Amino acid sequence: MGCCGKTKKETPFAKIKKRSCIPTDLPFLLLYIVFWIALIVVWNQAKASGGDPKKIIYGVDMYGRVCGHDEGVENSSYAAWPNPLYYQPKICVSTCNETQNKESTRMAVLYDSVQFAGYCVPQLLTNASLSFDISADSQFSSAFTSTQQVISRGIRDIYETQYVILLSGLTAIVFVFLAIFIIRIIAGKVIAVLLTLIVVSSTFSGAAMFSWASDPANNLGEDAIYGQVLGGTILGLGFIFFCVIIFLRKSIQIAVEVVKEASKAIQSMKSIMFFPIYPALLGVVYMLFWIFTGLYIWSVSTLVPKETPEAVRTYNALFFPEKVASGANMTNANPAMMQRFTVSDDWRNVSAVHFFHLLWTVQFFVYFGYLVFAGATCDWYFTRDCDEKGKKIRGKGEHEFTKWPVCQSFKRSFIYHMGTVALCALIIAIVQMIRAIIMYIEKQTKGDPPNKLQAALFKCIQCCLKCLECCLDKLNRNALIWTAIMGDGFCTSACSAFALLWRNLHRVAAITVVGAILLNMTVMIVCGFNTGLIWAFLNYGGMFDITSPVGPTLVVFILSYMIAKCFMTVFAAVIDTIFMCFLIDCETNTAGNMVASKTLQKLVGKYKEKSQECAKQDRATHKRRPHDGTVEIGDKTGNEVTEVTNLKTCDA
Repeated sequence: MGCCGKTKKETPFAKIKKRSCIPTDLPFLLLYIVFWIALIVVWNQAKASGGDPKKIIYGVDMYGRVCGHDEGVENSSYAAWPNPLYYQPKICVSTCNETQNKESTRMAVLYDSVQFAGYCVPQLLTNASLSFDISADSQFSSAFTSTQQVISRGIRDIYETQYVILLSGLTAIVFVFLAIFIIRIIAGKVIAVLLTLIVVSSTFSGAAMFSWASDPANNLGEDAIYGQVLGGTILGLGFIFFCVIIFLRKSIQIAVEVVKEASKAIQSMKSIMFFPIYPALLGVVYMLFWIFTGLYIWSVSTLVPKETPEAVRTYNALFFPEKVASGANMTNANPAMMQRFTVSDDWRNVSAVHFFHLLWTVQFFVYFGYLVFAGATCDWYFTRDCDEKGKKIRGKGEHEFTKWPVCQSFKRSFIYHMGTVALCALIIAIVQMIRAIIMYIEKQTKGDPPNKLQAALFKCIQCCLKCLECCLDKLNRNALIWTAIMGDGFCTSACSAFALLWRNLHRVAAITVVGAILLNMTVMIVCGFNTGLIWAFLNYGGMFDITSPVGPTLVVFILSYMIAKCFMTVFAAVIDTIFMCFLIDCETNTAGNMVASKTLQKLVGKYKEKSQECAKQDRATHKRRPHDGTVEIGDKTGNEVTEVTNLKTCDA
């Protein structure tokens, strides 16, 4: 749609609602932009206030000097701990050999260390008096050595098979697309078999339990009643489940067909499965920017004197017996008062705002990608022109499917609905921020020993907030789907989508169960098959010199799970969108003009005559419907447009 409703190029789902030249929920988009500007201003203010990332990246000694950079320690690039049992006091050294130097005047304890990111990281101490001795316990020592060797061999095996692991990622993608294609064929049979197995297994197990408990030969005595109750309960639940299946059989059939339609949509728009790569890359860039600005904010601090622990400023007799024996050299060269960087309360509050920006932006990327998925799927669903095989005809025609649905949806979402995305993300970010604050309060008020009642109270609060977050997330996703179809703002979309789903609650339950079963089963099958294939190749192929295929196989399993889960998340978004489109299509176009597949139309065909009668009455009265809840669906020329108010359910 063009600006202010002037048509430049119509969307394939025709005359649903013209997009306004003013983006939906514009104030929240402006608020989000202002928040970005505020973050940049805070970053500059942090730089002006003495923020320096080197204070965090590099070590700081007890005089407040950055090792390797400040005056006096330019040639001492590494930070070491005089006593590794005390984390805060550090000294600057030129090499990590200083931690083993018996002539050192700064060390309180001697230990082996390794260089890592500008620090001399302590290795295990070998003195029994400090409780770090592993050589004194031969069993612990041998177990530690054995574990270390196993890990080393596993890492070597992973390195040797790195190309096979990368290849397994490609095979996982192939298996995912193959699974999505197979779902179109066997989805109904899989659901029927699973539901039948549940009913049969509950019936036989309940009957067997009841019969066993009732048999006097088992001598259960008074306990027999418990077995009978358990068996009867299982039988009762199985019967209730059977009745629910019978009652919802039509809804289950619709849910299966919706999943099949989603599979067709994925096959027609393969690029939609790879679109999450772009938000992920943007997310990585943002995380780098967020960390960079955070380093400046977190490093704004002032030096505050603090007493140095006695174990840091005195020699330990076990490591410096000669110096301690003289009696006059107990104290080393470390200061009695050390300087420690401390962040002010004002900048701690700024850090909270900085953290909230992270929550808001990450959720913004997630919801924007979801809106793009929904828009492309809506285009596919509402395209009427199909070839003889039932595939959408792609082209530039009035009723043809666009060649670049994801790009068109991205453009439409970016121009018209960034404000709605910002609002949805803001709602979730606020809940997540409240959860983080509650977690911080719990940590600050935690006693020693912890109060169990207090811990239980905080857990209940966190559980309630998590449930609220899940509910709001589901509400936001449904609102974004409605926005993609109708072009409405968040409030209208959320209310309309909720009302639509509430009127079709039985179908929502069916699609939720069917979708969860098929998606989770697909993830497990893809992971298991891909992992088993790679394990057999490594174990019996004889092409690699590895000690065991366990390490590489474990990495392949994790990689396969991540890939399958990511692709199934996109598939779930497509299923939700197809389902919402079907409900709208069902409630507005049942008068012989539905866009859905022939199979879905047959499942709701019994409402055709009633819908035609309602449509004739509406045309006869010529009554103008109010704007809210009104949807116009027809061809792009404006002919034969049917108005339906408040989307009355087709099976009411």
